Amino acid sequence: MESFVEKRFKKYKEKCEKEEEIVDEMLGYPHIVLSIRLPDGCEEFVDKFINLPCDLDFIKKLENFIKEYLIKSSRGTSAEL
Repeated sequence: MESFVEKRFKKYKEKCEKEEEIVDEMLGYPHIVLSIRLPDGCEEFVDKFINLPCDLDFIKKLENFIKEYLIKSSRGTSAEL
């Protein structure tokens, strides 16, 4: 059962995400939101997995991966990396 603080935080987080989405749309920044489950066999890394959205190095690597994927797929080459 979620505590009062967790419920308030979840509600606040959802509000911030919606506002961020509106700002991105107004500024013309397309974005996507993904929901990713912890892969099987990685149960020992739950804490690290949960903190990935705050890991700036991870975000930068993910952005680079997406950029490379989009460039390769637009060229008609295999988008596998």
